[in-house]
Amino acid sequence: LFLILMAKADDKKEYIVTGSDTTKTKSFNLENKSKFSSFTVSGSWTDNFGNYGKNKCFGLFTTYKDKSINLNMKCESIDYKGNKSWSVINRESKEFDAGVGVNKYVDGTGPWKYLIGTECKYGIKYFEEANYSVEKCKISEKTYNELSKN
Repeated sequence: LFLILMAKADDKKEYIVTGSDTTKTKSFNLENKSKFSSFTVSGSWTDNFGNYGKNKCFGLFTTYKDKSINLNMKCESIDYKGNKSWSVINRESKEFDAGVGVNKYVDGTGPWKYLIGTECKYGIKYFEEANYSVEKCKISEKTYNELSKN
């Protein structure tokens, strides 16, 4: 999964983020074998421009009888200089433990404001309450130049 997302990592007009988080979940089990869950996430990230920071997220997901999921999450990331970005993450998968989804940047400060409107694909894999992710997206020349000022 991660290899697919990293396949063309040498293309200099891409933004690539790797992260590791822990997740806390609260759930209701439904009679029809589905499950409604809310969760919080906190962790850290690095990118291909040498930036790093921490993030926190909250969201909801439904796990259906066939184990497929529908996830919607809101996140705030802060870099080591205090700049922030906010994003919305969606994923529909055949299972919770691994999958591919979309992260859309909706607001930001400092260099992250140049990512507003950018949609990135991500892959994620869980191990117990921890997860590991890789996000990758094409970025404009202007965004590339702004992020390169690190």
